[in-house]
Amino acid sequence: MGNYSKYIIYGASLSVLTGLFLYVVNNIWTTAGIVFTSVGGGLLFLKIVLNRRKVMSFIGKRSTKYGANAIMLSVIILGILALGNFSLKRHSWRVDTTSSGQYSLAKQTISVLRGLEKEVKVTAFQSEMQSGRIRDLLEEYLHHSGKFIYDVMDPDKNPDIAKKFGIKKYGELVIQSGGREERIQDVNEEKLTNGLIKLISDKAHKIYFLSGHGEKSFELSVENRESLSLITGELNKVNYQTETLHLFQQDSVPEDASLVLIAGAEKSLLPREVGALREYLSGGGSLMLMFEPRVEDSGIDELLSDIGVTLQNDIVLEQSASFIISGGGLKRNMRVSLEPTAAGYGQHRITEDFRLASAFPTARSLEIQENSESGDYDLTELVLTSGSSWGETDFELLDKNQAGFDENRDNPGPVVLAVVGKVKEGREGGRIIVVGDSDFPSNSYLERAPGNKDLFLNMVSWLLEDESLISIRPRDPEDRRVSMTLKQTKVVFWLLVVSLPVAILGFGIGVYFKRRKY
Repeated sequence: MGNYSKYIIYGASLSVLTGLFLYVVNNIWTTAGIVFTSVGGGLLFLKIVLNRRKVMSFIGKRSTKYGANAIMLSVIILGILALGNFSLKRHSWRVDTTSSGQYSLAKQTISVLRGLEKEVKVTAFQSEMQSGRIRDLLEEYLHHSGKFIYDVMDPDKNPDIAKKFGIKKYGELVIQSGGREERIQDVNEEKLTNGLIKLISDKAHKIYFLSGHGEKSFELSVENRESLSLITGELNKVNYQTETLHLFQQDSVPEDASLVLIAGAEKSLLPREVGALREYLSGGGSLMLMFEPRVEDSGIDELLSDIGVTLQNDIVLEQSASFIISGGGLKRNMRVSLEPTAAGYGQHRITEDFRLASAFPTARSLEIQENSESGDYDLTELVLTSGSSWGETDFELLDKNQAGFDENRDNPGPVVLAVVGKVKEGREGGRIIVVGDSDFPSNSYLERAPGNKDLFLNMVSWLLEDESLISIRPRDPEDRRVSMTLKQTKVVFWLLVVSLPVAILGFGIGVYFKRRKY
């Protein structure tokens, strides 16, 4: 009977474990799971009742007490670990150790996520084998907002849902919020963030590019390096509409204009056009004026003067020094550049936490008038050059490559390249930004410096009062692959794959035999 009793205990324990296993697999109590658990538990309970004397004697043993203490200590440690894991899950802390921060979301993405007012549901359709990358990206978004939820589905396992959403290929992603929907293919951070911006944007801003005076075009042109088509594409990604404005053909700026942008007019504007811009600005509109050197009369000087900004008739040069080794030893080589860089940014929402370098090819300087504090606008110097730059006013010497700083004639550095203005509270007017260069957001210079694109887009976002979009945009991950020759590959293989393991094994064998001697 004793032998049979032992098998009854084993069978009952196995029955309980089977019932618990079925519950874990199905995530619910099925009939089979309940039967296995109940039968096994009943047999064990019955066995304890029938052998209560032996059980009490077993519990009273010293070894049982020690074993119970060990089990209790193990349970406490497991409980502490579980509690710690739960806390870290809800209040996680992450560190991105990559130099380019490629596993961290951009500041703009985090700003958009923290500004979510409605719940956003993202449904990604990808095969289970290939869903790891999308899951990792969506998990990062979820980490920064409780209103962001996501689901990754395999269209092969959920064909009815894929058909409902009209999914035709792997990798498609659907964003839904408040009855609106956006679709993305070939998902990355930039596309997903732009999709979120489009979805939550309640107003479609319209930007007008003034034309008819030799301004830079915003339309795509392969031959025109000065086109603004690339930066216009970035504006379109966040739901900003762009259109050409021929102001000389009409009496006023269109009513649906959120921003009027003038990019490097080569000829002066007509008084009627300036009047229309003045009326638009005084009515609360936004202007972005970008100028070029050697355009003596832009027609807007009087408008700028009323605001408190003076457009200097110069071209900004920057002097830099480098050292070269020649036959005579180490020599200092001085170089004058027509492409000054931003040495500092003013304290403004546009450049808050902005640490990227920006360059302004062929720029002219600006000056805030001393009596501007009594005007209608609060003005801020937004971009300043270094002390080694100056505003050259003698264009003839510049053309002869003989330009140099003349304290009696030129404007000493640091000089101002951009000014931002906002109408004072209680006054009539809008927002304005004046830049002494129109090339920095053009196709040929947009990526010349890492900060050109972000600085321009931040300016536009501030003018449109979309200040939540003012930040550093998502960037493509840096390619940091290591390229090796065949010889270098063999060296790495024999050193790391063969020599190192053999050395460790040899060291272990040597220690073993040495210890055996003793």
